Amino acid sequence: MSTPPTTPAGWYADPQVPSRWRWWDGAKWTENVSGGDPGVLMTSADYLVVRASARLGRWSATVHDRTLAQVGRVTMRGYQMRLLGAGDVPVLELDASSTRFSWDSADRGGLRRWTLRDAAARQLGEMAVTKYFNRRITLTLRDAAGQDVGTLAPIGKVDHDFSIVDAAGTAVGRVWRAEREGGLLEEDETWAAQIVRPLPAPLDSLVLGAVCTLDSVQHVVMNARSSRRSSF
Repeated sequence: MSTPPTTPAGWYADPQVPSRWRWWDGAKWTENVSGGDPGVLMTSADYLVVRASARLGRWSATVHDRTLAQVGRVTMRGYQMRLLGAGDVPVLELDASSTRFSWDSADRGGLRRWTLRDAAARQLGEMAVTKYFNRRITLTLRDAAGQDVGTLAPIGKVDHDFSIVDAAGTAVGRVWRAEREGGLLEEDETWAAQIVRPLPAPLDSLVLGAVCTLDSVQHVVMNARSSRRSSF
């Protein structure tokens, strides 16, 4: 097995078994393969479907592969969200409970920031809502050092179609709403995502977190904006 030494660490097609993924640590292949880790199945997937359910004061979602088999779910409590893999094995935790909303566009922190941690509670980076208008969310993805590594932004003037680009401006994914049902107090939405694989760490985890929680982030910021307006 040989890979150019300049290849960054990440999940790549296993040279021995191309149907699975193997971890390249930046210098050599390791023994970690995708078969035994529910989180890897999602961070290496090039197509995901997220079925979100929003009720008054409650939000949750299930995550599916391209065959629509469920591979995980997302739970939400307050401003904390958890992405769980098969068997409810923790994959990612997204926490915004320590940040506050700001509607000052000059604030680099954005409207709200979600800190991302892996299953071992190691900080991977953050998703920051840096623009918002009528559910058209722009998410800036940053690594643990605070450097921008990607962006999720609306395509055109709609709230249901988004592109994902890396720090160089290269398209690495697209997320779009496939179905929507419900009314004012309850809403069911199905989102689909096409993702370029493999992606370097931590962009792979940040993109996964953004794809799986985009619907929830829209609702959180929309509700905060409505609350702000009603307070005047």
